[in-house]
Amino acid sequence: MEIYPNPSSAGELPLRFSQEVPLQEALLVNVLGRMVELKFELGSQGFFQSQITDFRSSPGLYTVIVTTKDGEVFSEKVVIE
Repeated sequence: MEIYPNPSSAGELPLRFSQEVPLQEALLVNVLGRMVELKFELGSQGFFQSQITDFRSSPGLYTVIVTTKDGEVFSEKVVIE
């Protein structure tokens, strides 16, 4: 999983995958361990991409944790400006 652009702005996080990934859940975790469940939209534009939208977070360092319907877990650090 790749988050681009990173740093990103609050409100949207574009996720890119090297293969089709059936997403089940996406969480945003701050450095204190507080989790926010995220809404996501599926899409494809020459690569597999999902867009996390409609969230509000303070600027800082976060970890995005994505779980697939098959139980596979991806995580990636992101800076939110």
